[in-house]
Amino acid sequence: MDCANRHKIMEQNNLKKQLGLRLVVWTALAILLYGVLAAALNPNAKMLAARESGAVNLLVLTGRPMFISYNPKYKKAIVTNLEVTKENFDMEKFTREAGLQSGAVLTLQPKEQNRAAFWDNFKTNLHEWRYKPYLALAYLWRYAALKTSGKTDMPAADFILISFDLAQLTPADFALSNPDKPQPPKRGRRAAPPQQVALAQNIQTAAQTDKVLVLEVLNASGQSGLAAEVTRYLRDLTNLEVLNVDVISYGNYPAMEETTKILDHTGRLSDIKKAAGYLGLGGREIFSTEDKTAISDGKIVLGKDFALPKDINK
Repeated sequence: MDCANRHKIMEQNNLKKQLGLRLVVWTALAILLYGVLAAALNPNAKMLAARESGAVNLLVLTGRPMFISYNPKYKKAIVTNLEVTKENFDMEKFTREAGLQSGAVLTLQPKEQNRAAFWDNFKTNLHEWRYKPYLALAYLWRYAALKTSGKTDMPAADFILISFDLAQLTPADFALSNPDKPQPPKRGRRAAPPQQVALAQNIQTAAQTDKVLVLEVLNASGQSGLAAEVTRYLRDLTNLEVLNVDVISYGNYPAMEETTKILDHTGRLSDIKKAAGYLGLGGREIFSTEDKTAISDGKIVLGKDFALPKDINK
């Protein structure tokens, strides 16, 4: 009798789990449908139009603002740390210098004023929400609080569609530009020229290219011969037609680094992410340092934390 009761209870629990899962799925689909319809009917919504061309641009008003340009067609984003404080920020001047139309930038003023803390928290949630579903609820709650308090002009339709896109992204889909802390201007120096920001529509051409990806590999780990070993590994993958990579040079980095860094010079984020994935660096963010004089599309700077995958087919 006890066994029968336990079996019955287990069946009831499984049924509850299945019903709960179905409820979550149907709710998600309903929210997505609402977002699509609202975006189609809302002249201020930008996501659907940006899927065909262009980008969704978001200004995050932390103490020192961050400009995020996201290309929903290729699901890639470029983040630029601005060199001005929030109090001195001029939206009209910014849009003019960036070559954007007036009203083309959405704004968000988060609770965190330290942009490094905001960015670290964002990356953590982007990685962990799959294992901690309650983070998604907290995310929705924070948007509602910002919207009702007037701290964001992002329409609910755009928020919903962007949220579903974010659910498919990892930190490696974001290229960080100007990651270093800005230095305060010294007296007597001329004013700095307008800061260039990267717009994600520029990713379009790079994402469609079939050209070989040219990389440099630099050893900052302290392990002798590591750059040469990684170079052989990448060339073996190219010979196996797994990648289309040409390591143009390898050698030592001028300083030791604790963590491995991935640098992009030409906007070929998709190709660099793929190569980084085969090096076991698939979850790392990419630092965008556009350099027209660079001899390569990007660099892999090997830090002390780097370990070469043992399986070449990984």
